[in-house]
Amino acid sequence: MRGSLLVSALVLLSASGVARGQASADEPRFPFRDVAAEAGITFEQSSAPEKKFILESMPGGLALIDFDDDGLPDVYFVNSLTVETAASPRSARSALYHNRGGLRFVDVTEASGIAYPGWGMGACVADYDGDGRQDLYVTTVGRDRLYRNLGGRSGDSGRPAFEDVTDAAGIVAGGWSTGCGFADYDRDGDLDLFVSRYVEVDLERLPEFGKGKFCVFRGIEVQCGPRGLPGTGDLLFRNDGKGRFEEVGKAAGVSDPEE
Repeated sequence: MRGSLLVSALVLLSASGVARGQASADEPRFPFRDVAAEAGITFEQSSAPEKKFILESMPGGLALIDFDDDGLPDVYFVNSLTVETAASPRSARSALYHNRGGLRFVDVTEASGIAYPGWGMGACVADYDGDGRQDLYVTTVGRDRLYRNLGGRSGDSGRPAFEDVTDAAGIVAGGWSTGCGFADYDRDGDLDLFVSRYVEVDLERLPEFGKGKFCVFRGIEVQCGPRGLPGTGDLLFRNDGKGRFEEVGKAAGVSDPEE
């Protein structure tokens, strides 16, 4: 599965200006051309072709982040594992592409510190600590990651562009996290973090494809879930303004495990 289609469209639109109606009356209003390869974006999403498990039916997403503060949006692709490779996080490499301008991107993943977040699902971007640099949160199956932006370009001075501060920040988000977003929900001037989660899954006890009450649809064997699988509560992490977060989802009334 190609992981670069969306960014191809974004890059083309921003560079060409056709969205402002520059096409003639006889041409499509939104002509698109895949420029991923010529722009240097070669990322491909890992996947299990059979997709026998619900975990394998949802690939990772992407985030636009100006990680080096040069005014150009860089692109971070989140990669996913499979049930077979779940115990080997390094078998699926996420990718960070540095935007050099002029439709040119360079893969700077290995020096970035964000190549292997685990079984990635999604990502969101914000300056959570107020230092003027965009930080990154990655949702996963198992253990989410909060990456603090260290400043500078990836690999400068022999240091990565990001550091994993998940434990130091008090972020505890297990299970199957899907989406996320930063917002100052309590209006105290600090960005808090909301994490949406999906259903409960146990990699050691996954329902067998086509077996069981909710794995057959109109007589056809199908992938199991989400029907028949219990929901998981969402999470809300309150930012204390000092680099630490406290999970307050239930107290704030946004956990909603059955929604």
